[in-house]
Amino acid sequence: MPDATLPDALFPWTTLTAVFLVVLGPAAGIPVVARLVRPRDQLAAELLDQRSTVIALALAVLATAAALFAATSPTELLRATFDASALASPASITAKLLALELVLLVLRLVLSPKHRAADGVVALALAANSAALAVAPGFVIARSWPSLLTDTAGAAALMLSTALVVGAAAKLALTHLVPGIIEHDGRFPERATRVMIAALVAELILTVAFSQVPRLDRSPHTLALYRLYGGAGAPIFWPFVVVIGVIAPGIALWFRAKTKNAALAIAAAAVIGVCALRWLLFTVH
Repeated sequence: MPDATLPDALFPWTTLTAVFLVVLGPAAGIPVVARLVRPRDQLAAELLDQRSTVIALALAVLATAAALFAATSPTELLRATFDASALASPASITAKLLALELVLLVLRLVLSPKHRAADGVVALALAANSAALAVAPGFVIARSWPSLLTDTAGAAALMLSTALVVGAAAKLALTHLVPGIIEHDGRFPERATRVMIAALVAELILTVAFSQVPRLDRSPHTLALYRLYGGAGAPIFWPFVVVIGVIAPGIALWFRAKTKNAALAIAAAAVIGVCALRWLLFTVH
């Protein structure tokens, strides 16, 4: 059923809307993983936190711009964002979470590393807000547009897992890109690799479990899954989500590909797979 507080007329389903909802994944996942996995060396941790925050902020700004351009009335969208009484709408709540995400990311850049106590509190708040923001798009789509795949059990968990995969991919890439990380904490790349493997395994398990939620019947949800796995979504799902996004990086990580180029290729493949999966969840009806 369309959201009464933020109707389709204000925030219509367009390609730009899908871009907004897909970009929310990495924008939310990067701060969560950045908080969960940090180098033990303080200087390396600060360097990695700063780079992660800058990337997440850029993605959050991109998501905000996409939402404003997609909205038929940006003024009304902004009003819904800052209206404290508009709490019944998943779309309005998502907009509020995104606004808070922007504020917290800016605070992290301002506070770190000079005010470590305050920065720690902001980092925890950012991780919690980011986790909620990662899950929120599923509820928005299920309430506002006819996306049957997001209106099934497990969709929220899949949203979170895909966000964490992107966060882990960013962490793995930055470990090799930011000067000083490996020099200050030589074992951190191994820890980042383990996190990446765990995130990919979780995504694979949830993707398989997600396909088993509706039983083999003729319900609309089952038919939507058929279109995902064997219909219009199949040309994207199998090569991009399964092969490029999960199998290829999983094999490379399993065989301990440790070079900088290998890490960047693994991270890029995982991001491609996540974006493809989130796009399909929003667009396959």
